[in-house]
Amino acid sequence: MKKLSNAIPPTPTLTPQDHTMASGREQCKTPKTLKMSLNKKKLSNFAYFCVTFLFFTCFNLYFSNLISYKLLNGLEFTSPLFNLVLTKNTGAAFSIMQNSTAFLIALSLIGFLAILYFVIKDLKTLRMKEILFISFLMAGILGNLYERAFLGYVRDFFELAFVNFPIFNISDIFINIGVIGIATLILLSRKSNKSNIK
Repeated sequence: MKKLSNAIPPTPTLTPQDHTMASGREQCKTPKTLKMSLNKKKLSNFAYFCVTFLFFTCFNLYFSNLISYKLLNGLEFTSPLFNLVLTKNTGAAFSIMQNSTAFLIALSLIGFLAILYFVIKDLKTLRMKEILFISFLMAGILGNLYERAFLGYVRDFFELAFVNFPIFNISDIFINIGVIGIATLILLSRKSNKSNIK
């Protein structure tokens, strides 16, 4: 009668050389996997940026044209919160730097391209929240840039009824949402880093 132990094949033992070869194969795969993951994130961020930026830009231009058209054709709107009053602004946001159209066009174009370069350069590391607020900011800059370049002025129509404040438009709102949002994220990030250090 054969012994049972003889029927069971012995378990192979790995030599140090085998471990080294296996570890080497894992290390070879890691950079490739990491690169694929980063490329996937970059593509995802780029798609999200395009969608949000185009949406905010189209929203801005469409409703700016619609409100301006309605006001030119006799629309009157007043409320305890705000009124609609169409004005031509040859200055910057909130009616500052009047009659500086050429300078503001150049400044807006430089700012827009600089932000776009930053987005493309750091697309892999940007978070969705950051991309959202950057899209707000860029859509606002582009909206005012478009009107200055093609109309020679910016159309403002929101007048706050409860306080004495310059008349503004949708682009101004988007720019402020973008700036405030980005500043808030930076402050929260610094606060989080300080907490981790402690």
